[in-house]
Amino acid sequence: MSPAESVRAPTLAPFQQRFVDDFVAAFQPGYACYLQAPPGSGKSHAAAAAVARLLRERRATHVLQVVRGHALAEQWGYVYGRQGQRAHVADMRTLRLLGEVPPAEEGEPEPAVLVVSESLARRADALDLLARRHWDLVVFDDCGGSTALRALHARIEASVPVPARLSLGHPAQAVEREDTPPGMVVDWSRAARDYFATMRPAPTAVTDEVRAYSRTPAERTVCDWVARFARHLPSVERAELLKAAASSMGALDVVLSRHAMEPPAAAAASLDLEGLLAVMDRAGPDSRLAAALEVLASRPSGPGGAALVFADLPATRRYLLTALADAGIDVTAVQPDASTEEVAADLERHRREGGVIVLGTHGSGGLPLGHVTTVLHYDLPMSAAEFAQREGRYRRFSRSQPGRSICLRDTSQALTLEQVQLQMVADHLSGRDAGRPDVSGLSGPDEGA
Repeated sequence: MSPAESVRAPTLAPFQQRFVDDFVAAFQPGYACYLQAPPGSGKSHAAAAAVARLLRERRATHVLQVVRGHALAEQWGYVYGRQGQRAHVADMRTLRLLGEVPPAEEGEPEPAVLVVSESLARRADALDLLARRHWDLVVFDDCGGSTALRALHARIEASVPVPARLSLGHPAQAVEREDTPPGMVVDWSRAARDYFATMRPAPTAVTDEVRAYSRTPAERTVCDWVARFARHLPSVERAELLKAAASSMGALDVVLSRHAMEPPAAAAASLDLEGLLAVMDRAGPDSRLAAALEVLASRPSGPGGAALVFADLPATRRYLLTALADAGIDVTAVQPDASTEEVAADLERHRREGGVIVLGTHGSGGLPLGHVTTVLHYDLPMSAAEFAQREGRYRRFSRSQPGRSICLRDTSQALTLEQVQLQMVADHLSGRDAGRPDVSGLSGPDEGA
């Protein structure tokens, strides 16, 4: 398949096409639909197909979509691009210039989608700007996520007129009945499983593995110092520091360097941050990174070795990309702001030649990555719903070859947060409700998980 062919709108399965047809037929002011679908079953592309059809038929001209994170907003731009539909990814400048969308020849506005990240939508000035525009349809992605996210959606609806709504979620998010948006509820879980069970030509299982490694004594000293420092930080900054420590030495260095420039008084009295950074410099090789490179080096070459590495923190992704380049491992860079054609070309090269793609959870939405055979979770997200979102990228119903998903586990248990995250993933994979771990009281190995 050429890059040009891969840009074309994906062929919809019968159950997906049925949803598109039913949604378009029922669409009118006041209509609300909640699409509940398992990760990996094509929910994003079916929703984009339904919206694009409404816009092509001029039954809607202005569509607002709210998603998690700017990177995910960029990926939704790619999804709409494959449908041949224009989508604008909003920032404050574009919100202030909402009226600049070029008119069509008839003098009417060009049908388009405005994709807004939840962080931008939380701003009062952004909501005010959104409220000045008429919207024919509002699409809420991940509507069954956290309580805070559902509260944001309710706040948007209270501020912005919502004539019609399409809400997207999946069963793993366990939406309570009273939280489920009113209107038609579509759950294609069984239809997806039945359909793809008849289509798969080969075993498609993705096995879950844990690769053990052990932090060195010097690294454990760093973790102990980080735990001491974390106790003096407010809860938000404590969580940021511990997440960075659990993610990578690169991310930890970034956070600590920032604190070293403006150290809180209580922490400064307890710990010499410059001394901690010096200890990190002397700690030697990164054992977690070495374990990851060993996993990636063991892949077969060529298409059978296509790998996906998840790392949520930007500093960790930069750290990994540098290390992969130094190790001579081929990396396919997918830029979130690239055009639809460029992303399609990058993914086709990855499918054809193998190599490694490094993405964050919210920067992977909408990308077709069912061809990868090795998935490495270099760091872990902070909720089961976010881990399920990762799974949706590679545990596709349409997979045609087996694969493996690997988490890293430090046998020295130097950081309590890592153990909490691993238990959350284990609970999720076993079918238990893992939810989101409470890390407000965590600091180090001497405090209970």
